[in-house]
Amino acid sequence: MKYLHAFIGGFERYHYFVGAALLFLTTILFMGWAVQVSATDGYSAESTESTITGTTATITWTAPSDRVTRIGWVGIYDRNASDSQFTRWTYINSAANSGTVTFTNLPPGTYEARFYSGSGYDRQTTSPTFTIAGDDDTPDPDPNPNPDSGGTDDYALTLSASSISVGGNITVTFEAPTNSNRSADWIGLYKVGATNQQYEAWRYTGASASGALSFAVTTTGQYEFRYLKNNGYIVVAVSSPITVSGAVAQCAITNLDAITNYPPSNGPIVAFGDSLTAGVGATPSQDYVSQLSRLAEVPIINTGIPGDTTRTALARLENDVLSRNPSTVIVWLGGNDVLVQYYDRVVRGLESPTLINLINATLNRLGSSVTNSPVIPEDETFENLETIVRTIQADGAVVILVGFSGAPFDSDLESRFAAVASETGAIYVPNALSGVIGRPSLMSDIIHPNDAGYTIVTNRIYQRLLCVQ
Repeated sequence: MKYLHAFIGGFERYHYFVGAALLFLTTILFMGWAVQVSATDGYSAESTESTITGTTATITWTAPSDRVTRIGWVGIYDRNASDSQFTRWTYINSAANSGTVTFTNLPPGTYEARFYSGSGYDRQTTSPTFTIAGDDDTPDPDPNPNPDSGGTDDYALTLSASSISVGGNITVTFEAPTNSNRSADWIGLYKVGATNQQYEAWRYTGASASGALSFAVTTTGQYEFRYLKNNGYIVVAVSSPITVSGAVAQCAITNLDAITNYPPSNGPIVAFGDSLTAGVGATPSQDYVSQLSRLAEVPIINTGIPGDTTRTALARLENDVLSRNPSTVIVWLGGNDVLVQYYDRVVRGLESPTLINLINATLNRLGSSVTNSPVIPEDETFENLETIVRTIQADGAVVILVGFSGAPFDSDLESRFAAVASETGAIYVPNALSGVIGRPSLMSDIIHPNDAGYTIVTNRIYQRLLCVQ
């Protein structure tokens, strides 16, 4: 299958992962020493050594054989950090009742390990504190490098401008030592004063020693860029600040003459889609449609249905969308088509079964409409999507098509969404989940964002909705 891990396992900044036990008896091994972490519900705990020479931590976990396994993760934390302010984290493999995960390049400090069930912050246990002493011959990266020197150890960040307007793009040029390990380095956009976990957006450097990345900024304030190492939160360079002015956000589309039915007629705005439109994972009124309605100060009708495929959406198009005589329709569909394709291949033994618990948990949350859905070939997915867009346009409405890029959807899938938008004259929203999928602080499960994640999605769609207001 072309999308081997396109929907479930292709997280952008993290390795493939599988589910974990609900409660674990976890042991932390550091350079031959152990700190045992006990879970609740009758487990005991003991520690043998709490000072570690070196920077590598290996977490060894076990779970009772009668426990039902599901997704879980372990994080390394400063003692006083909140649950969302992890130093490092990784998912746990539930293929067996025991296993190990390793954290490398931990800076010196005093830490504790925490185990969480699920993809959120349902903490099950916390270890005794332990100290990373570091290697005597390994310099510790400066967590607050001097901006005047551009960073530390030849890492540097340079901005293309010192101020921009809301909705504009800022380009940051980065440099890193040629002899450094850059395979998982990334650059984050932050509000000045934010913690390293509170990024506004992020992108990998692509393992390059130098290059440039562009970011769009959608809210006012003082921002900065930070260069961070190895999928973690070790900062080795900080840019000079950039001021984002309060100019009114503008439409992100430059050629509106190419948009079918532009300018829009009078009528309501309708959001049409699956669980991401319905807002699975969000608290009340924090789904992207509700947030977008408040941001744009216009009512938006939400017709999202969890578990919807392009086939079932096409069948309900008349009743749920066209009958409302909309002026604009936001279409976000296709993810469940891919999920069902992958699930079918796992059931037929064509894919690794190690993700089956994770897949079943996701399908159960979406309901029987997904588990009972027939497999929809990829070509049919985009034929259905194009039919949906053209049918809405034939009724006189403008279509805003939401696409997916990066994990959990690969670049080929993104290009097909973009092609539908180009061929039909729909307004296109790229990268809707880029930088959201795969980050526990922004997700409620492996597919659905939480409130903060939906806020990022909202801002991306808002830049396109402005074009039809």
